[in-house]
Amino acid sequence: MSAGESVQLQSLEDGVLLPVKVRAGGRKNHVGGVHAGALRVEVTTAPEKGKANKAIIKMLAKSFGLAQRDIILKSGDTSSEKKFILSGLSAEKIQNIIQSLE
Repeated sequence: MSAGESVQLQSLEDGVLLPVKVRAGGRKNHVGGVHAGALRVEVTTAPEKGKANKAIIKMLAKSFGLAQRDIILKSGDTSSEKKFILSGLSAEKIQNIIQSLE
């Protein structure tokens, strides 16, 4: 992550809104980096029938130490720009984890 660049998190009543920029069908599974205020996620799973979304949720859960049920896809079901709600962590804690992912 370059200096001064951070993920644009938004605190909500039911959690923290995390913007994600996804590359489905990539060469490797990877969480880390920032692109235009969104966390970059790459999955090898093809973007078909929600398979990539499930893979992303699984990777986010592992990266943030959350159960998969604590991560909800809020928007971007068929888009590479998605927004997830993460429950159980503060925006500050999420930002700290993102910085450690590089």
